[in-house]
Amino acid sequence: MYNNPKSMFQDKLRKIIKREEKEMGVFDHIFKLQNMLVLERMDFNPSEPIERANWEALLEIYNELGATKFAKIVSILRGRTVVFPTESEYQASILTAVCYYYKELGGLSWRDIKSKLEMPELSTVKYGIKVRDLKKFINSGYVKLAEDIEKEGKSNE
Repeated sequence: MYNNPKSMFQDKLRKIIKREEKEMGVFDHIFKLQNMLVLERMDFNPSEPIERANWEALLEIYNELGATKFAKIVSILRGRTVVFPTESEYQASILTAVCYYYKELGGLSWRDIKSKLEMPELSTVKYGIKVRDLKKFINSGYVKLAEDIEKEGKSNE
C-alpha cells in the first residue's frame, strides 16, 4: 500500500502496515474501525435506506477490491461524490460501444452486427441512435479532454 507515498500520512501508514504485515487482517480491522468513526460523526441512521445502502456499497467495494486498491480509490476520489451507472445502463453502454466499433470502424451492416453478436432481437433503431450519439460525442472533443486527463494522471504517479 502506498508504494510511492504522496504525503507524510501515506508514508506513516505504509510503515505501520509494513510493520504489521504478519497480521494480514490489520488493515481490515482499521478500515472497519475507521468506518465506525465516520458513521458516528455523521449521525448514521441504519434505518435510513439511502444511508444504509451507501454504507453497504462501500463495504462491498472494499471487500471486492481489498485494502490496497480501496485506499487507492479513496485517494483518487478525495471525498468527491461519484455517480455510477446502473448495471443495465452499463451493459447498454458496452453494447453501444461494440455496435459502434462494428458499424463505424468495421463497416458492418446492422444485419451483420446482429449476426456477429448473435442478437437477432437487437433494436437497430435504438442502437443506431446510440451509435450516432456516441460518434457525435467522440467528434466533439471530449475524448481528447479525457485522453489529456489520463496522461496528466499518469505523469503525476
